Amino acid sequence: MSIRSQEFLVTNIRTNNTKTKNKIVQVLLSSLFSFPSALLLEWGILLLAPGLILCASINTLLQLYALYGIFVGAGATCIAILPYTAILAHWFERRKGITSDPAVSGIGLLTFFVPLLQHFMSLWGWPLAFVALGVLVLIILLPLNALLLRHKPEELGLYPDGVGEGGSPKRKGVEVMDPVWSETD
Repeated sequence: MSIRSQEFLVTNIRTNNTKTKNKIVQVLLSSLFSFPSALLLEWGILLLAPGLILCASINTLLQLYALYGIFVGAGATCIAILPYTAILAHWFERRKGITSDPAVSGIGLLTFFVPLLQHFMSLWGWPLAFVALGVLVLIILLPLNALLLRHKPEELGLYPDGVGEGGSPKRKGVEVMDPVWSETD
């Protein structure tokens, strides 16, 4: 039975299984984070954008599982917060937690795109909305990552925040008030 002819009027359980498959793929692929962040981001964009665009051609539940569950799930995993957190760790020796907070918060800002996607769906239907989202991924994420993102400060001749010119981290001295009390057994 064709999904397109039903416009996703299959049971909620079957379509919700797609999101479950998407999350399973994300968990399985999280082991890839030993690869360099730059490579993961490129793979993610190159999986996510075509996956979203190909979702417009979904006609069966199996295609929905494969395209959205696997391609979109894999792409979303590769461009999620973990690669960016690894990049921030290269840039900041001190205050790593403070610098990762805005990055994690930025993921939440993506929820503002949901009404835009819903608007696209009501104007053009879900197939063209998927194409539009895939094209937006290509024209926004690909250039931003290629042109602006630098994975290590050394690429620009800089040092990470908190690292001196000698390349060693600047450490604040600790003054011990009572050396006898601070000794360990």
